[in-house]
Amino acid sequence: TSSASIAVSTALTKAEYVAKANAISSATKGPLAATALKLANHPSPVEAAHIIAGSFIPQIKSQLSQIQAIGTPAGGQATIAMMDRLLAGDIARIEKDPALAGPAAFDDFAKVAHGYGLTACAPLS
Repeated sequence: TSSASIAVSTALTKAEYVAKANAISSATKGPLAATALKLANHPSPVEAAHIIAGSFIPQIKSQLSQIQAIGTPAGGQATIAMMDRLLAGDIARIEKDPALAGPAAFDDFAKVAHGYGLTACAPLS
């Protein structure tokens, strides 16, 4: 006799995605807060650019990579793609002009992300 194996679909739900993404954002708040504090001390423009290029942008990109690795929940493809596009655009703008880094730097991304449930992502925007 042969035994058939049954594949069980474990599609990612929106609730699982939101929980995992918020956990990643929460776990990386410490390093991002430390970087924000350095910037809040009003370093010279050259020093600020170094902090942003050396810490801030890599931390945001790492967070994005970790969240992308979760996968995309069924039905969330368009929203997730939009969030990825908005965040990539925000990062590119900050890389071009480090003076744009600050609480409002991710406002466009945050509006979509917070509406989707990712409230731990860009919490100050």
